[in-house]
Amino acid sequence: MLAALGADTPEISSAVTALFVGQHDVGVGIIIGSNIFNLAALLGLSALIAGRLPVKREGIVFNGTVSMIVILVLVLLIFGFISGLVSVGLLLLLLVPYVIVSGTKPEQMKRWRLPEKIHALLIAAVASTGPASQGRKMQIGRSWPWAWQGGLAVIVIIATSVGMVHSAVFLSNAWGVNKTIVGMLVLAVLTSIPNVITTIKIALDGRGTAVMSEALNSNTINILFGICISAVIMGLGPLTGRTIISIWWLMGMTSVALGLLYFKKGFTRVNGAIIFGLYFVFVIIVMGWK
Repeated sequence: MLAALGADTPEISSAVTALFVGQHDVGVGIIIGSNIFNLAALLGLSALIAGRLPVKREGIVFNGTVSMIVILVLVLLIFGFISGLVSVGLLLLLLVPYVIVSGTKPEQMKRWRLPEKIHALLIAAVASTGPASQGRKMQIGRSWPWAWQGGLAVIVIIATSVGMVHSAVFLSNAWGVNKTIVGMLVLAVLTSIPNVITTIKIALDGRGTAVMSEALNSNTINILFGICISAVIMGLGPLTGRTIISIWWLMGMTSVALGLLYFKKGFTRVNGAIIFGLYFVFVIIVMGWK
């Protein structure tokens, strides 16, 4: 969750900038395009590079259910069934318990009074994430310099993202390129690069559940901050057919990715190739949409 939050800064700041300057379709396109690319790169590319990464089915069900509910809330918001404020409230009701459960040790969960099947699923899901490798642990005191560096990096990323959005909108006008395509395919990919680097490192460490969690939580954070909270503050405005179809593609591609993970009990190179293939089909559809 922490890795996803830090790596999502480019997508969120770019989307908010686009919404702030009135480019609503570009802003939403950046988030949806980034989320679809995240599935291809974070899940697909990690599988292709790292090969077999086992993931317990309980972890897939736990994280996947939350991810699908978040996308459902997004659909309800986009089609006007709920307001931005209601969408934020629903996501907080879902994500606060999710974060609490994710951060609780399995030994502590054993004292919770829950139905037996739910109790067993949560314990297995959290236990499957596993601790960080011993070589990467450090004392709190020694971690503060890294915290300062991370804070400075976030400031630089935000400033760069703002400039990138303004440049992309200017160039799309000058070259006659559709702004939605620029946001959904160009800016979405560029702003997802930190996520890709982070997740590949986790994959090479052999932590399959953490890779899946990084990808799904990254998408969730993008939707919460980049669309739902932004909708409360600035509104969304009208969206084009490209953006609408991309939202349905995100839901379908997430379902397929989770299904492959569940069926194969983790990552395989075949899974990665399929997910990557779905992204290329998406690119073709977006480019050819009239």
